[in-house]
Amino acid sequence: MSSPNHFFRNPARLFAAGTSVLWAWRIVLLVVVLAVSYLALTPTPPYGVSTGWDKLNHGLAFAALSLSGCFGFSNSRFMTLGAIGAILAYGGFIEIAQAFVPGRTAEWGDFVADAVGTLLGATVALSALKSARNPVKSRA
Repeated sequence: MSSPNHFFRNPARLFAAGTSVLWAWRIVLLVVVLAVSYLALTPTPPYGVSTGWDKLNHGLAFAALSLSGCFGFSNSRFMTLGAIGAILAYGGFIEIAQAFVPGRTAEWGDFVADAVGTLLGATVALSALKSARNPVKSRA
């Protein structure tokens, strides 16, 4: 069994498709889903959790969802695309649900911010996964 320091020697292992790593990212995804759900569906979110711009809040939340979703379901292209699709659908669900929460409104702009955050997070995650699978060899 390798030491905990093996992640520091080879950080690409954080993105490898090993079973324990996938489950760790899936747990991160679950925690982020719970946090986003609470923040999005609470009539008055806690003070100090906002960036000050609602669209940036949406984009960052969905980028985090997308990053953890892509890493957690990176064992096949189908699973990764399914995770991205599920996160986009989740953004639509939140907007519909907010129409029924006192003090909240459903907005197309929020859904667009969710989609942009999802796509940016997926782009970063897929780039990291690609570089982890195809590391650059040094000439030393």
